Amino acid sequence: MNISATNIAYQGIQSGFNRLADNTAHLNPNATSNTPLPENILLTPSSPPSLESMLLNNNRTQTQIESLAKVIKTEDNLIGQLFEDWA
Repeated sequence: MNISATNIAYQGIQSGFNRLADNTAHLNPNATSNTPLPENILLTPSSPPSLESMLLNNNRTQTQIESLAKVIKTEDNLIGQLFEDWA
């Protein structure tokens, strides 16, 4: 089994986008849309998180996604340098 930094970063990015979708659904749960919500979103009748906490979560998630994208870019650059040195 080949586990690379890119695979782990890609999974983290997917998880981050799922969290963003969840927070966005909580920001406006009464909006009507033709697109279904992602499968892992559970809207419960319990009290929703505060607007501030949802926005902070979105900000943290954005930072996480950007960081993981940099991991993928760094690994890509390192592999490119390896091939250049090898050639």
